[in-house]
Amino acid sequence: MTGASGFIGRNLLLRIPEEWDVVATYNKSEDFVRFVAQNALHNVHAVKVDLTNPSQTKKKLGKMFDYGICLAANTDWQLFLKSPAKDLQMTAQTLLNTLEAAKIENLVFVSSGAVYNGLTGPVSPGMRLNPSSPHAIAKLACEKYVAFFKKVESIDRYVILRLFGAYGPFEPPRKIFTKLVKAFYFEKQKEFAIVGDGNNLIDALYVDDVVKAILSVLRSDVGDVTVDLSSGKPRTINALVHNMAEIFGLKNVNLKHEGCPAGYIKFQSSDRSMETLFGFKPSTTLEVGIWKLAKWLKKKYA
Repeated sequence: MTGASGFIGRNLLLRIPEEWDVVATYNKSEDFVRFVAQNALHNVHAVKVDLTNPSQTKKKLGKMFDYGICLAANTDWQLFLKSPAKDLQMTAQTLLNTLEAAKIENLVFVSSGAVYNGLTGPVSPGMRLNPSSPHAIAKLACEKYVAFFKKVESIDRYVILRLFGAYGPFEPPRKIFTKLVKAFYFEKQKEFAIVGDGNNLIDALYVDDVVKAILSVLRSDVGDVTVDLSSGKPRTINALVHNMAEIFGLKNVNLKHEGCPAGYIKFQSSDRSMETLFGFKPSTTLEVGIWKLAKWLKKKYA
């Protein structure tokens, strides 16, 4: 599992079957080894490696794996705006070095719904794509490289998951869900600032559903497909803010709109392949997921 020290990686490690022997890579997360030990993840072997370094990656991961879960990527939207080259290195180069170093029988690559950048309305795999944002370009390039490594038989089977978004424990503090929990649950604010007009769409799954989806893919023999992983029920940023205020019992919250967002999403997934191919359907409502996140944050900062 590359990028194991990240938001989704940590949640996945906490729920992965104990009989699976897991090599979990990390680089700069100083608390990751402690996280593994504190949670008694005896089947997890934390391996420190800079995946942007080809020789180091080869040395640490140069072996055969039954399964591979590629999560390593840049997740900071501000970074791809400041340095597209750094974003490409962290997103695509890490994947290339991993696939050149390791022989993986079954690969799950977590891509992004951002590849649909520029489209409007219902979207699904198979549509012609022409993203203009640097991160979306990098993710789409990764998808092409996965298909290439399948062609040259470095991968026996692959599934590409275009994740539209996720929220929950261990997410970066910069994410809007954590910001809203802090504003409405902890601080009882009656005002919240939104970048842009707030009419752009957001579609995110609670992280437990993301983990269940990945595990359902790993347990399946379906392969060489690209599918969307989304709730299928997007809402505007404005609506999300009002919904979360209501969850925490706040009324008449004032929204401030300022600046321009890094990306403006006008598309929504119409793909239901996760259900038809892998038997997965999201089961966590926004209210349930937000309360779980709020309780986790309260415990973290207590």
